[in-house]
Amino acid sequence: MIKSTRHSKSKTFRLCSSSLAALVLGGALLSTPATAQDAPDEDVIVVTGSLIRTKSKDFETPSPVQTLGEAQFKDTGAAKIQDVFKGLTVNTGSQLGNRQNNLQGVSQFSLRGLGIGSTLTLVNGRRAGLAPITDSSGGLFTDANQYPTNMIEKVEVLTDGASSTYGSEAVAGVVNIFTRNNFDGFELTAEARTSSHEAYQMGAAFGKNFDRGHVSVFANYYTQDGNFREEFDVIADGNRLEDGISGAFDSSTGSPGRFNLAVPDGNGNFNRAGNALADPDCVAAGGILDGANCRYHFLDQRRLIAEEDRIQVFSQADYEVTDNLKVFAEAGYSRNEITDGAGGLLSRVFPNAGGFLVPSTHPFNFFVSDGAGGITYAGPDAFAADPNLEAVDLIYRGRIVGADGDGEDGAEDITTVFANTRLLGGFDYSLGEDWILNASYMY
Repeated sequence: MIKSTRHSKSKTFRLCSSSLAALVLGGALLSTPATAQDAPDEDVIVVTGSLIRTKSKDFETPSPVQTLGEAQFKDTGAAKIQDVFKGLTVNTGSQLGNRQNNLQGVSQFSLRGLGIGSTLTLVNGRRAGLAPITDSSGGLFTDANQYPTNMIEKVEVLTDGASSTYGSEAVAGVVNIFTRNNFDGFELTAEARTSSHEAYQMGAAFGKNFDRGHVSVFANYYTQDGNFREEFDVIADGNRLEDGISGAFDSSTGSPGRFNLAVPDGNGNFNRAGNALADPDCVAAGGILDGANCRYHFLDQRRLIAEEDRIQVFSQADYEVTDNLKVFAEAGYSRNEITDGAGGLLSRVFPNAGGFLVPSTHPFNFFVSDGAGGITYAGPDAFAADPNLEAVDLIYRGRIVGADGDGEDGAEDITTVFANTRLLGGFDYSLGEDWILNASYMY
């Protein structure tokens, strides 16, 4: 089992004013000569990158923003956050359904195809934290699968780069997840799906509004079974060795495999020499004889779709201590267990020319020298008839576990567990009509 955890800490301290941008941009405008053609029809301030909060209609942004609400999640039957973003044209190259790699079970948006590490994910405008694993290039990213879908009120996607505001993490854009922070009541959901495999999901939500505050908890459990490749006809058909033509899932070495003469390399190991011969019992043992190769059809060597068991919990609370001071807190936890399967794998990291040494003294070694630097198969009857026959040292190349180790009954489970914990606390303090002091700490 592989367990992955990662912890990150973030502090923010902001002093914001709705008039600050006007002062800065106004000074720039005063220093630039204006002409009649440049005169705007009305006073509009365009902010290209800012953390300033504003409700003023006089602020506009040229950055494109796409908004997905709770209705879109319900209409698409989304079981995971990633299900909604499959339809976004700007979402290109995302981590969605991974198979047979170390990112199985995680997902993240990749806006404009710039990579999952270039899209910043926020929760209520604050950073969502890091996944306990890196992408294929070693970059950090947020695992979107750590959040239950029933906590989401809407999602805003800034489809343009925002590195001027958030740094290099947002060079492709920003995904901001807004939670249902006014949810009041109790909610239960359940869902079952069946296609090539079965999946089940159960959710619960509780929220309560008070005179000066609010608290809510969202939980979700999701499970699915998996599939091997053999269960998909479109993959299985046409991918077998037929009429001497190899399919996509036919290996040149199987179990049994093939043999060569072994000669010492002078360093205590052996090299291959001469001709290669397929195991004489290739067909009887379930292999596919192809010249000197005993091929192996490894269609069911790995699961195409892994099994998953995921639990997600998210809670939030806020309270107005005074008319000017509001405190808030968020806590999230998720655990995702991914079960893949591995059957007759082949490792070529062997000291003896990529294979195993079969000494001449092995009781089932019935190969002899062909007199020309190679080998020939004599068989047990010849050895019984002629006690003077001498076997030779061999190099065996093949898969130690063949087709018997494949599929639902034979493949060994590979289990990976991803655990995410996110804790956040902070406050907003109003210093007057135009100024807000904000501080938060995220673990």
